[in-house]
Amino acid sequence: MTLSLVFHVAGDCRYEGRSDALGAVACVSNLPARGYCEKKTTLSPHPTPTRRRVDLIAVIIAQYWAVDIADDECDLLEHVDRLHRKLAALGCAVHYATVEREANVLAVLSCAEALDQEDQERRRYAQERLERAREALTRKKAEARKQGEVEALEEDIMRAFAEQESQTTEEQEEEAAEEQDRATEWGTAAGKTSGIQRPAWA
Repeated sequence: MTLSLVFHVAGDCRYEGRSDALGAVACVSNLPARGYCEKKTTLSPHPTPTRRRVDLIAVIIAQYWAVDIADDECDLLEHVDRLHRKLAALGCAVHYATVEREANVLAVLSCAEALDQEDQERRRYAQERLERAREALTRKKAEARKQGEVEALEEDIMRAFAEQESQTTEEQEEEAAEEQDRATEWGTAAGKTSGIQRPAWA
C-alpha cells in the first residue's frame, strides 16, 4: 500500500556572503486528520548559511518528517501487507475500495455504536474519578475542621491555664498583703501594750 504525502518547503538566507549571515527553513504539510502542520527553524551560523544550503536543509527536514509520519503507521501497513500476501498465497483475490458513508450504513452504524459505548465508558470513568476526588476533598475538609477544633480546644486550655495562673498569682499577692497588714497591726498593738514607740521609718 502506498502512503502519499505532500510537503511544501522553503529556505531563505539573509546577508549571504557575510560572516553574520542568517538562514531559516520551513516545511508545511496538509496531513490527513491533522490539517496543516508546519516545522520551521533557524540555522546555526557555523557553517555559514547560503541559499543552496538552506534549500537542501529544507528538503532534508521534509524527508525526516515523512519518515516520522510513515513510522507512525508503519506497523499497521506492514501488518496489512503481510495479511494481503497470505490471502494471495491462499488463492484469495482481495480488492480494496473506498465506499461512501451513505452506501455503507450498517458498518457506519456499528462503528458509531462502538464509539458511543467507548464514550459512555470514558464519561462513567471520569464521573467516578470526580466522585472519588469529591469524597477525598470532603474527608480533607473534615480532617481540617477537626484539626481546627483540636487547635481551638488547645488554645482554650492554654488560656484557662494562663487565667488560673494569673488568678493564683493575684490571690497570693492579696494574701501576702493581708499578712503584711496583719503583721503591721500586730506590731502596732504590741508596741502600744509595751509602751515601745514605733520608729518613724518602720
